[in-house]
Amino acid sequence: MKILSVRDCMLLFLLIPSISLSDDDLLGRIERLENKISLIESRLSASPEKKSIGDYKLSDEAFAYRDNIEITDFTLKSLEDDNGEKYAGAIFKMKNNGDRDIKVLAVTAYFLDKDGKRIQEFFIPAVTPKNRAKPLFKAGYVWETHEGFYFKFRDKIPTGWDEGQSEHEITYIDFVE
Repeated sequence: MKILSVRDCMLLFLLIPSISLSDDDLLGRIERLENKISLIESRLSASPEKKSIGDYKLSDEAFAYRDNIEITDFTLKSLEDDNGEKYAGAIFKMKNNGDRDIKVLAVTAYFLDKDGKRIQEFFIPAVTPKNRAKPLFKAGYVWETHEGFYFKFRDKIPTGWDEGQSEHEITYIDFVE
C-alpha cells in the first residue's frame, strides 16, 4: 500500500472534481495549487523570529521590508464564472521599491461589511517559485496580475460583505538567498 504525500493528496483532491473542466481550467487549478503548496513549504522552512500580522507570522526582516512594497489598483469584486456561479476575485499591482529580490510574497485581502469591519479574509499567494510566468519579484520591478485573471476566492462570498469594500496587507515575504 502506497502512502500519499500531502502534495499528492492535494493534487488528487484538485483533479477529481475537475474531470469535466477544460484543459486550461485544469492547468489553472493545478498552477494555483502548486503556488499554495510552495507557499506552505516556504513557511515551514522560514526563520523562527516572527512578527504577527493577524494569523500570519513574518521574520523581523520581512516585517520591516513590507514598507518597500507598494500595492496599487487593488480590487476585490464579485464575479461570475462560465457556469453562472458567483465568486469573489482580486486583482492588483505591486512595485518592489526595495533592494531585495523576493521569491515568495503573499497578500491577504479582507472583506469589509457596511461598517468597515473585517468579516472574512482571503489569502493570496501572489509571487511563488511555481508561478512560471513570474517566478521572482525583483528589486525595482513591477508585478501585476495578468489581464483578465483574478485570484479566485474559493469559499462562498461572505454574507454581509459591502461589495467592493476591502482592505489588504502583505502577510508573507520570503527573500531570494
